[in-house]
Amino acid sequence: MLFKRSSYIKLRRKSRLFVIWIQEWMFNTAVMFMLVVSLLLIWRALGGGPSPFKADIDTLAAFRVPQQAMSNLYTLSNRYELPFSEVLAIYGVANDFFPQYWSPRVEIGTLKDSYITGFKHLRRQYSAKDIRPYFKLIDNLLSELEYFPIPLVYDYIYSDTWPSGTMFIDRENTGGRQGRIPVLSISEGQITQTGWSPQRGYYVVVSTESGTRILYASLHSLATSVEQGKNTIPGQALGLMGRHLHIGISPQTSLTNSDFWINPYPFLRHLEEKMYIFPTAVYTRDIEEPLYFVFLLH
Repeated sequence: MLFKRSSYIKLRRKSRLFVIWIQEWMFNTAVMFMLVVSLLLIWRALGGGPSPFKADIDTLAAFRVPQQAMSNLYTLSNRYELPFSEVLAIYGVANDFFPQYWSPRVEIGTLKDSYITGFKHLRRQYSAKDIRPYFKLIDNLLSELEYFPIPLVYDYIYSDTWPSGTMFIDRENTGGRQGRIPVLSISEGQITQTGWSPQRGYYVVVSTESGTRILYASLHSLATSVEQGKNTIPGQALGLMGRHLHIGISPQTSLTNSDFWINPYPFLRHLEEKMYIFPTAVYTRDIEEPLYFVFLLH
């Protein structure tokens, strides 16, 4: 009987010790958690951790990313298997989308050192919540804009005419000649508007899966297959160019509640280079050095 009572007392002591140990462990864990949170808050207050970011919406719309930099970042992203849309977004965000239209050093070696090596660390400098809409915006544009709107066999010129979209001109449009160059759909999507107006001439609006609207205006005529509600595929003929061709791009984005249009020019140049230049380019230097091309076409 005495033995049983002694065993019972020992068991109770062990239970108490175990409960005390659990209580101490929970207390110490709570103290450590509060200490870590406090240190993180102090670190953030002193400037540590991801930085908040919000670009001026007008600066973002102008999207004055230097074209040479965009081309070289595309080359580097492919080589080092990084998402080009995120690399391009980080490059734009890091430079506030070049509000003064200044051109930084864009040699491929400089860009590699600044934006490719240690890309993950560079990305963590910005709040994920803040940077995510820029990733999504640029990724939608790069993935959905697939086809250059003018066939290479025609002699055309175009330039950055922002804030009036991008304008193409037929080099052989002499004496008011129109209707020579076919205009092709840049993307897959649905035709949501067609018509004619004194300001736009004949026009077509194609909406992509993500909600991006692409305006083709100042057309001489529309293709017979163009009809509101019908689907389009990249490269499909939409009509013929008039005195010129005007292209506007309006992507959906959570960055603004107002009607948002972005400069199409850098994205059109990127399409042109992918389709007409890169496949026929001769690399004269190794990729680790500044990149030079001998262009065989266009």
